[in-house]
Amino acid sequence: MKRPTRVLHCEGLARWLLAMALTVLSCAGSAAEPLRLADDQASIDLWPAVTLLSDPEHSLDERSVLTRLADFRPPQSPHANLGVRRDTVWLRVLLTVPASERGRWILDIDYASLDRIDVFVVSDGVPTQHHRLGDELPFAER
Repeated sequence: MKRPTRVLHCEGLARWLLAMALTVLSCAGSAAEPLRLADDQASIDLWPAVTLLSDPEHSLDERSVLTRLADFRPPQSPHANLGVRRDTVWLRVLLTVPASERGRWILDIDYASLDRIDVFVVSDGVPTQHHRLGDELPFAER
């Protein structure tokens, strides 16, 4: 039997955003309440759980961002909208997935013209996965 696909949804992000990274972190060592991903949820709006870190010099990488978790702040913008920006924006969402859950999840960023999105999965403070997305990639690699 095929398992249903679940959607993590983040809509309306900035057109001129050159790079964006979503850092999906485990809740270990954090005071923030993580979003719980469960098989009985068809869709989850990530925006209320998003915090961000601006990188105007485009100089941070995933390891240096992990040393600056205390600097992440809730967006000071309308819901699901970062506006026009020239800086790199690192987005962070704390997620937890109970061991008993087996649903498949899709990250849906409802803005087609983003040039580059780097998705990092971090578990216990260590990056475990990196996925590059966006319209900079040849279509066959998306």
